[in-house]
Amino acid sequence: MADLTATIITHNEEENIQACLESLTWVKEIVIVDSGSADRTVEICRGYTDKVFRHPWAGFIEQKNFAISLATHDWILNIDADERVPDELRQAIERELSTPRHDGYWIARRNYFLGRWMRHGGWYPDRVLRLFDRRKGRFGGVNPHAYFGISDGSVGCMTNDLIHLTYHDFSQYLRKQDRYTRISAEERVTRGRQPGSVSGAELLARALVKFVQVYLLKRGFLDGMPGLIAALGAAYFNFIKYAKVWELRLRTEPGQGTESRQERWLDRHSASAVKPLVRQDEWTARVSVLVITRNEEENIQQCLESVIWADEIVVVDALSEDHTVEISRRFTDKVYLNPWSGFPAQRNFGLERVSGQWVLILDADERVTPEVQEEIQACLGRANQDGVVVAYRIPRQNYFFGRWLRWGGAFPDLQWRLFKRGFIRYDETTLDTPIIGGVSGIMRNPISHFTGRSLRQRLRKLDAETQIKAREIRARRTRISWSDLTLRPLVAFLKVYLLKQGFRDGLHGLVYAALFSFHTFARYVKAWELSRKLG
Repeated sequence: MADLTATIITHNEEENIQACLESLTWVKEIVIVDSGSADRTVEICRGYTDKVFRHPWAGFIEQKNFAISLATHDWILNIDADERVPDELRQAIERELSTPRHDGYWIARRNYFLGRWMRHGGWYPDRVLRLFDRRKGRFGGVNPHAYFGISDGSVGCMTNDLIHLTYHDFSQYLRKQDRYTRISAEERVTRGRQPGSVSGAELLARALVKFVQVYLLKRGFLDGMPGLIAALGAAYFNFIKYAKVWELRLRTEPGQGTESRQERWLDRHSASAVKPLVRQDEWTARVSVLVITRNEEENIQQCLESVIWADEIVVVDALSEDHTVEISRRFTDKVYLNPWSGFPAQRNFGLERVSGQWVLILDADERVTPEVQEEIQACLGRANQDGVVVAYRIPRQNYFFGRWLRWGGAFPDLQWRLFKRGFIRYDETTLDTPIIGGVSGIMRNPISHFTGRSLRQRLRKLDAETQIKAREIRARRTRISWSDLTLRPLVAFLKVYLLKQGFRDGLHGLVYAALFSFHTFARYVKAWELSRKLG
């Protein structure tokens, strides 16, 4: 048999890589190219091979070409960390390489999605050229899709399948597709696609065509509920991919994009330059501000600068891996580390540690304007006198990619945020619903909420929020039907975009409505997953 090198590119693959390497112990050499994993990936790899190389991420195509350049042998088996070589395929490869008849071989992949082997919808046989003589070609294609092309030689087919464990759960699917759509969008712009050429009609058409292609033309419906989820997921992410092309335009236009005029003002004023307002005689309430954080270094400074006037700032951080804690400690010594257990639990943890008579709860991507500050002081002055009102809802101005969304239900977006300490607690079985123990009021001036700095940020929050919502749904229902995954997201989209006139916010409104619909879809998919696990 010809000597064979297996090549793998990795990044944070500790959950997958050991089983992958166990299926490759029979090859002559294993070459790993890691792009800066922060988990145990590299440590695990070194237990199987001494040829583990660090290489900054340059793209799927570039990483794979770099990996094969490091191989000692010319015959290469290139696989991904979430793939496995079963014994039948190993034996077929060994037989074929004893006297190779071709310069490369197509291998069918048996793709598993949410625990099911997907036989339709374009998922099988999904042939990939993974066994080849590296002297006959190189990787090309369009990132994130890397294909080995043989320029001078013949290609045959293996008769056994490669196992591909694509996504263990929907959260993993969401995270990977978020990464792939970003890479794909950037690649399209690099290759000449003009971000300004993306229209709402194109976004909707691409999503619809993708669904029809996967679910109907390629018969994804034969794979049952996973087939429906895969088809709808493909449609949503095709929409998101081109929305990210549009997003790249917003990032490059002067004065546009993810930063508003208020944020630019805050950026120019350091904490030392922001002075607390002088309190009036009637201002006697002691106010604590509670902020929940998790990897919020892009937001936290502007948030805390906007509440420097408060008597106390308490930050509860869920073990951030960036500079969130370091930045927070410039503003307060009351920074508590608490492993993430959901917004309600984190807020209850924080409420036990504040000392103010009143508590203002903020998210890291929110800002308190001077008008809101003055109104808080006036409201609490009156509340302390009459002793009746114990909680206030505050409207939010939601900024989505630098634009204030006035329609689609995005305003006034009333939120329970100002409370008299001891009169509220959060129900930890729901997403963010406080239990109020008294009379409430509504403030007039809105806080600013920079909800859409990037689609990546929105998808990360969506993943966390839908996890909680799924548990709420599962507590009420034991069965999730196809109508929950199709009609509910459609109704959510139509409600925001048409009934609440989100279309009046232009392309911003369309993307906002689509993400609202995707939020509905994702929480019912996760509820379906829970129903399968719990039986």
